[in-house]
Amino acid sequence: DSHVSRREQQHVPLSEAEARFPHFSSIAAIRRDGTPSSIDYLGQFSAAAASAGAAPKGARSKKERKQRKAPPRNSWRTSGGQKVYTDESGKQHTGHAAYRKYSKAKQAQ
Repeated sequence: DSHVSRREQQHVPLSEAEARFPHFSSIAAIRRDGTPSSIDYLGQFSAAAASAGAAPKGARSKKERKQRKAPPRNSWRTSGGQKVYTDESGKQHTGHAAYRKYSKAKQAQ
């Protein structure tokens, strides 16, 4: 058969994981077998990858963070279990002052 794997050629016994997941190849097995891969699985987490311009998970520019955090104008949000109203100028209000600002903005529409 022309489609015989290297493992079958060498008659290497399967590990428990390899027996349970026949289409899965661990990184260790890929490296051990010398199977060519277009992905550098271990290198993507190294310091060299980070210095090559790859941003770490969760990293964002200051501009992205600021844009993401700004609540929409004239809207209600809950923060720490308390209702917070953000007015048209971006100021946040709570309690009775928030309701007054909300009512005034609603009448102006």
